[in-house]
Amino acid sequence: MPGRAFATVALTLVVTGSMMYYDPTPYADGPPPGHTGGFGEPTCHQCHADRPGNDPRLLIAIAGLPEVHIAGEEYDLKMIVSHPEMKAGGFQVSARYNSGERAGQQAGRIALPHDRGQFGPVRTIADSAGVVYVSHASPIEGDSVAWSMLWTAPEADDPVIFHIAANASNHDDSEFGDRVGSVSFVSLPQRPVVPGDGDTDRSMGPAPTGTEGTLRSATGMTDD
Repeated sequence: MPGRAFATVALTLVVTGSMMYYDPTPYADGPPPGHTGGFGEPTCHQCHADRPGNDPRLLIAIAGLPEVHIAGEEYDLKMIVSHPEMKAGGFQVSARYNSGERAGQQAGRIALPHDRGQFGPVRTIADSAGVVYVSHASPIEGDSVAWSMLWTAPEADDPVIFHIAANASNHDDSEFGDRVGSVSFVSLPQRPVVPGDGDTDRSMGPAPTGTEGTLRSATGMTDD
């Protein structure tokens, strides 16, 4: 689970009266942290491995992430996963500094919207280093699904990379037959104009303030 939905199969023993049985359900409530494929992490391909992770029909997108962000600005982000043969979808995403002394550390603040609207349920979980991972809290059925989260851009003047891992599942409660992939997108910090520094790409005109209409996507991604 930039990976890919529901990660591993866990065999859980359940006792009901004198009856005992196992529940072969994958991580339907989200994968463990650290499965986005970024900074040497595995992805959901670690378990959903019977298909190659480069299906060109698998689309993983993030809407609302600007190419240039403003420190302290809150962005309403949407993660989108689609595949023509998908029955249910899942994902995991992280936001970390891409380079410099902070590379790999949490970048900005993550929050969940109070009103999900038509978007799927999500959850957050942090690892021991403080990196926050957002993932599905339960799979959403359909061939195109989306989740929402809020990201407040950090004050630090370093690029931020979003790693997203996704699973286009066949929804058969197993790790087999799914199509998984991972992608990454970078958002650069806005910088003031410094005459003669040669860096004008992020300082020409007003800084982007809105997220409407901003869609960044990739297909044909590969896995670990």
